[in-house]
Amino acid sequence: MQRSIPRSALVGACVAALTALSAGQALAAVTATTVAATAVKATSATLNGTVATDGSATPWQFGYGPISNAFTGTFTPNEVIPAGGSGSTPVSATVTNLIPATTYIFHVAATVGQLGSTLTVVDGLPPLTFTTKGAGSAALTSTKLKVAHGRVTVAIKCRSTIPCQGQLAITKRASGKKKPVACGSTSFTVKPGKKKTFTTGKLSGRCAALLAGATNGTISAHLEALFSSYQKTISKGVTLTEVVSALH
Repeated sequence: MQRSIPRSALVGACVAALTALSAGQALAAVTATTVAATAVKATSATLNGTVATDGSATPWQFGYGPISNAFTGTFTPNEVIPAGGSGSTPVSATVTNLIPATTYIFHVAATVGQLGSTLTVVDGLPPLTFTTKGAGSAALTSTKLKVAHGRVTVAIKCRSTIPCQGQLAITKRASGKKKPVACGSTSFTVKPGKKKTFTTGKLSGRCAALLAGATNGTISAHLEALFSSYQKTISKGVTLTEVVSALH
């Protein structure tokens, strides 16, 4: 499949390859073929393809994205098949920061055209897909949290093959209020297979007042963690145990 784009839309590596040609020389027609991905892991994969030329310098790259939201501007850096070769050339690029257990769609694209005119991108269609491996799970392990010196502590267990990263929030739903009150938050990073305790910032405002007014020293609250490394949220109910002079 071919699509035309303005010359100015290409990134520097593509333009640099074209400027090496004489002003009147046309780039040879190319064909691009997308080949199955390899070395697929939880957060990375190697994208493969072939680009056939007749010896002209030819820029190429891969476009990829989750199949649910594909081709939203995610591309590998431009690379160039040097002039002088002929026939079909294998090309590949390793992509990282992928989401575990997610299906991706991808295709290779090569550029052909004439210097100073509209350039044409040749896409290796149909595109192919691959699914990243699962990375395990993450868990919020605490059911009883101490409130000491105006701060809340919480434990997070990372049951995965990649680090658990994200933002933790503790909330309390006030009586008669529709929206919960934030009772503290903190960012977290836990190594795979490890458990770590984190402490929130000091409680203040309405949240501090709610905790101070709790009966029997316990407060029902909600623990919510946005795991950015999985792009999902895990939440659970917890009990906060207030210790003496907790908010002082």
